[in-house]
Amino acid sequence: MSRLLIGGILIAVVIGVLVWLNVSDNDDQDDGGTASPTSPTAPPAPTGPGVNVIDVDAGTSLYLTPGSEPAWSPDGSQLAFTDEEGGETGVYVIDAAGGSGTFITLGTEAVWSPDGSQLALISEEGGETGVYVIDSTGGTGTFLTPGLGPAWSPDGSQVAFTVDADGDTGVYVVDAGGGTGTFLSPGSGPAWSPDGSQLAFTVDEGGETGVYLIDASGGSGTFVILGSGPVWSPDGSQLAFIQE
Repeated sequence: MSRLLIGGILIAVVIGVLVWLNVSDNDDQDDGGTASPTSPTAPPAPTGPGVNVIDVDAGTSLYLTPGSEPAWSPDGSQLAFTDEEGGETGVYVIDAAGGSGTFITLGTEAVWSPDGSQLALISEEGGETGVYVIDSTGGTGTFLTPGLGPAWSPDGSQVAFTVDADGDTGVYVVDAGGGTGTFLSPGSGPAWSPDGSQLAFTVDEGGETGVYLIDASGGSGTFVILGSGPVWSPDGSQLAFIQE
């Protein structure tokens, strides 16, 4: 056999091996090597009845605990929530990463103080139904005033609330350390402006429901628009509200 023929055979064999190796590599990648960019992400973790959290970017969720009315702490590390156990409704706090809830006190509608050190809530544990303030770690609550729907001022010095007296509702503020509530206006559902200078609230008058503003120091309410449930934008320039 001539050297030329032998050389040709060797070249053909080498080319065949290279082609085979290339095909094998492609098969391996198709069968599961690196996931393609269009592969679906992992499904969210199971949720359950009660309080859950979800990472909106990753799409992963975490079931925390039975309960309702979750409220984030200002630093995002904990949630306060309401749960009923043994026929009694109480406020609890749980780490946002999971774990066991810590009982704080009997009550509902818990909202965090701006510094996260206290909770304002509705309770009757002290024998009087109304707004109480309690350390977020627990202890004995301090009765502030009869009322509903507590809302902390941005600096934490005051709490706004609603008083419902036989269907006649009014917006009040009280010092967070206690004292006598100050009447501001007929209405309900007070919401502090981000700078603490005003409150938005809802007034139902003459069959029409409207959104009003009032200075936190008092004065006359100013009609804004027909609607209810005002919520301030973070910069205080806008209000979101409900209109039917």
